Amino acid sequence: MRFRTFWGWLLIFGIAAWLIKSDVVTIPAGVQQTFRTGINKVATSLDSVIDSNWNFNQNKATKADQASGKATPVESVVKGKNLSKTYYYSFAPNTPENVQKVFQQAIKQYNQTGIVDLEPGPMHNWLNHVTLGVYQKAMPENQDRTIELGVGGPDVIEQQGVVSRIANHASAKLNIYYNRSISQSVALHELGHALGLDHSQSLTSIMYPIDRGQQGLSEEDLNGLRSIYGKQTDENE
Repeated sequence: MRFRTFWGWLLIFGIAAWLIKSDVVTIPAGVQQTFRTGINKVATSLDSVIDSNWNFNQNKATKADQASGKATPVESVVKGKNLSKTYYYSFAPNTPENVQKVFQQAIKQYNQTGIVDLEPGPMHNWLNHVTLGVYQKAMPENQDRTIELGVGGPDVIEQQGVVSRIANHASAKLNIYYNRSISQSVALHELGHALGLDHSQSLTSIMYPIDRGQQGLSEEDLNGLRSIYGKQTDENE
């Protein structure tokens, strides 16, 4: 997940643009042109931030599908797999308490859907498991527009034969090099990846690739989970 910067500059240029347009104050023509040029540059940079972070694979949904609320896309490795809804989770060694707390809050939200069930427990060969943890990664100095707040994803293992078995040994980690990664929105996003959800183009989805501070799952996200784990009865219904 990425975090968008430039909001401060965008606000400054927005105020300047309003002042120029409304004639609240008299601004020399040369200064006005400088502001207009700056606004255009910021808008272009902001577009590049958004566009450069799309990381969709062949399973991405169309914009029409997203708008209709059908489902958040799912990772290719879980698509069509008969995965159990039950997961066990454990924290990697040296995972800070504040990180454990935001992950546990995220787990509570996923459990409240009734679609998946995450319980504390160690990893076993053929049981679904999520390892939760942290890492530290600084972004290059020339990449000042976005930062990486976390990583997560599924790791599906299968056995074919007289007895067929399948399990997802997933992981989700927060990049604690940046304090802003320790949030419920980032934990929900990375845990969503671990459970098999892919990035979404929907601004209401927790799987939108740029952190917008969402505190919950959208109906599209729930439908994406249902497409992996089957239709379950939500506890809130």
